[in-house]
Amino acid sequence: MEVHSIHSVIERKLKTKPIYVLHNYVDIFKISRLEHPNDVNYLSHQFFKKYSDLNYYNSIRPGSKVGDNVVTDIRALMFLPEGEIKYKLTMLGDYLELPRRAKISAPRDTDQRNPIVGDKFSSRHGQKGICSMLYPVENLPFTESGMVPDIIFNPHGYPSRMTIGMMIESMAGKSAASHGHCYDATPFKYTEDQPPIDYMGKMLNAAGYNYYGTERLYSGVDGRELEADIFIGIVYYQRLRHMVSDKFQVRTTGPIDQVTHQPVKGRKRGGGIRFGEMERDALISHGSAFLLQDRLLNCSDSSLAHVCKKCGSILSPYMDRPPSANAAVSAEQERKWACSICKQTNSIELIKVPYVFKYLVAELAAINIKVNLDIQAF
Repeated sequence: MEVHSIHSVIERKLKTKPIYVLHNYVDIFKISRLEHPNDVNYLSHQFFKKYSDLNYYNSIRPGSKVGDNVVTDIRALMFLPEGEIKYKLTMLGDYLELPRRAKISAPRDTDQRNPIVGDKFSSRHGQKGICSMLYPVENLPFTESGMVPDIIFNPHGYPSRMTIGMMIESMAGKSAASHGHCYDATPFKYTEDQPPIDYMGKMLNAAGYNYYGTERLYSGVDGRELEADIFIGIVYYQRLRHMVSDKFQVRTTGPIDQVTHQPVKGRKRGGGIRFGEMERDALISHGSAFLLQDRLLNCSDSSLAHVCKKCGSILSPYMDRPPSANAAVSAEQERKWACSICKQTNSIELIKVPYVFKYLVAELAAINIKVNLDIQAF
């Protein structure tokens, strides 16, 4: 399902909506206590009387901004001749030891975000969707009365989800706005003989609208009448906290898996975006062979492998030994790849394969399944 929105709706209705993000805020008190609290009886409490409301001063108040000062603790200091410092909590009216646990609070800070392409919206019937495009109001279709829709909804979301309640809400909202009535949304008022669609349709007819809630719209670009009847009504839409600003993911190079040599998954780990079976089938249907090779090989786990053309094995090639240990350096250029099965050096070819394919061949060899490759020049 896709949701098309417009700039004017954002400016008029959605711009000032705050987004609350939860953070963990930890205030850690210094862990210390008095050895003999009853002996320290000469400290005055007069200075601390106005701070008796501890709950107000040691928490972040609503409306605070980042960087504002927050009183987390008020205490009296006593310096001993030995140079030690003893603390005393002063707001409880008694000589008590300091708390031994960290005091944890979880304030919510607000972030003003305007809806952009990629943000998620939903009705109250589970019809969630993504804002796919932002149209200026002058390019959107309009009704005979000049009304412009705020959201254009793709109706292909109805057959699979079967959210008939959203259609009833649209007709009920349109009828309620026309007559100024408040309708009962419970399932106890209507029956099989008089369904809510029939009742709302009659109310729309009484208000001068079509029985099924459809209207004729005109193109905002050239003013021509659209051939199809458009179902238009009033639906309560809500903005979800799934925003593209928090979920976007991009990668050029980054960490790879040690086993498959493919990019790791996960946005926090700097991983790659999964190219699944459906994406593969889409490129195959378009005939994009080189793009498919680039996604699944060049930008994934491309590696070089030696293969024996005679026996077709990818595991048997090895580099032959030097004549001696002392001649290993001088004979480095003369060392060649050979096949441990065929015992030949002129049948080894270097090919480009995915690294996970070599891993698969090794796994199959462990269960006594051999994979032969047919190497031919082209």
